Amino acid sequence: MMLLRLALTSLRSRLLTTSLTVASIALSVTLLVGIENVRAGVRDSFAGTIRGVDLIVGARGGTLQVLLSAVFGIGSPSGSVKLSTMERWKAHPAVKWVVPYSLGDSHRGFRVVGTTPEFYERYRFRKDGRIVFVSGRAAVADTEVVIGSDVAEKLGYTIGTPVVVVHGLRDIGTSSHEAHPFHVVGILGRTFTPIDRSVYVTLGGIEAMHEPETGVAGSSMASAEGAGGRVSGRGGGGGDGATANARRRRVRQKARRRRRSLRRTNSGRRRWHRLLGRRW
Repeated sequence: MMLLRLALTSLRSRLLTTSLTVASIALSVTLLVGIENVRAGVRDSFAGTIRGVDLIVGARGGTLQVLLSAVFGIGSPSGSVKLSTMERWKAHPAVKWVVPYSLGDSHRGFRVVGTTPEFYERYRFRKDGRIVFVSGRAAVADTEVVIGSDVAEKLGYTIGTPVVVVHGLRDIGTSSHEAHPFHVVGILGRTFTPIDRSVYVTLGGIEAMHEPETGVAGSSMASAEGAGGRVSGRGGGGGDGATANARRRRVRQKARRRRRSLRRTNSGRRRWHRLLGRRW
């Protein structure tokens, strides 16, 4: 009791210091708990963006770049996968289904994604969340478009609203596809995922906007029978010719730099040997 009385007396004599110490400890604990809750929320949000996908296939490049561009709508795809390559893997007996993604266009700052109607059936998020339409239906024709909830809310779009797509992923595209206008036929329900901020058209609509191409600019999501868990990776069979040419140019440039560096090194050695009276 004597020690407790002495401790209380000491605290009362230093009331300001004691109050500041207690407040600092309480603030530190509050910040720690708050940061941990935010971290857990962000982790769950990223982990729940997509479910039931065993493999994400893209052109040769970084696996993180493929994942961010295809699932989270961040950045640009590393290249394109040939349609023939996609069809070959789609026909593989171990693959149950494939959902192609075609990226590279936007509408008023929102990313435009070219895909197939199977996307609306196969895509899952969080536990077993499914894509639902609050109005309208899936895009079938080459002039039809489906918009996410954020797009409809921020732009005030409804069924039948005309949509003009521009080339590029920023707010201001490099060129406008006014010759091929779309109109809204469906509005998706809120999912709290990048789907809410996306505009979906058919692959035929993407091809109609551009010159005929043989590739899907982006990636494909696939599910394999018997696969245990979800794997994100990069495909090795579909880089386009431009990517291969750029890679060869980089290799040649590195070789030229090495040769120049070696010549400079040998030249410096010759000068030192002349100064020292040695024979090179």
